Amino acid sequence: MPRPVHAQLYELTDIGREIQPAIRELIRWGGRFLFPPVPGDTFEPDWVLLGLDAIAKRAPVPKVSVWSCRDAWKKSAAFTVAGDENGTTIQGAEPICKATLKRRSTPCSRS
Repeated sequence: MPRPVHAQLYELTDIGREIQPAIRELIRWGGRFLFPPVPGDTFEPDWVLLGLDAIAKRAPVPKVSVWSCRDAWKKSAAFTVAGDENGTTIQGAEPICKATLKRRSTPCSRS
């Protein structure tokens, strides 16, 4: 992070990283309960990052980066999805890519 930033950062130890596969499986299992939302539910757009990470490929993929911003319940989550020889990574960050996906206000038509 560039200075000056007042933040507390956490990083998993090697032992903590060992549990990531189990956590990803729990996220995949629970993802089906996110939609449709029920009145009174709490939803944080950053949870999208966890879901994307849980389904990301861990094997080599084409080298490409795409930045996206998703709005939900008056909140938004911005993230970059990047692929390379190590697989797919998901980072909550400002754009660091060559393409941006935007939602159109009108539907696309096919000729």
